[in-house]
Amino acid sequence: MKLGLIAASIVATLMGVYVVPATALMEAISINTMVQTSDSVVRGEVRATEAHWNASGDQIVTRATIRVDEDFKGELSKDVITIEYPGGEIDDLVMMVSDSVQLTVGEDVIIFLEKDQKGLEQPLYFVVGSAQGKYAIGLDGNVETPEFLLEGQQRKQNRQMSEADLIRKIKDALE
Repeated sequence: MKLGLIAASIVATLMGVYVVPATALMEAISINTMVQTSDSVVRGEVRATEAHWNASGDQIVTRATIRVDEDFKGELSKDVITIEYPGGEIDDLVMMVSDSVQLTVGEDVIIFLEKDQKGLEQPLYFVVGSAQGKYAIGLDGNVETPEFLLEGQQRKQNRQMSEADLIRKIKDALE
């Protein structure tokens, strides 16, 4: 038993020394492109989040329930939708995915969505462009994305603008 604990400690130490953290590098996606490739672009409030294991049991994913206030593309007939994204926390186990979107209960967002094409009874949506596809709406009337790292860049960045400017860009892309 003691020998097993020592061996496990050595392996954990070696992994900590030799494992290099991976950083996802994303290609920049314009708002116009995100609008065009999205099935829906919604403004709404995050009502609930729940992490669980994916179907194969090897990754944690989080499902967020969004109350839809407006769908700029007009494709949704539902008031509440479910979004799934990689990462989350189950008990004391946390899985973080670099540059993935994260949603917080109570948060107001404008989010670019792609519908899961599996024909599920309750459709799931995925965020287009990972972190680039979610704009948190602040109390000051401004919106911003989480920080993300773009291919060829050294530092993480985020996009910030007024909510009115973002909505104008979305509507312009729809014309």
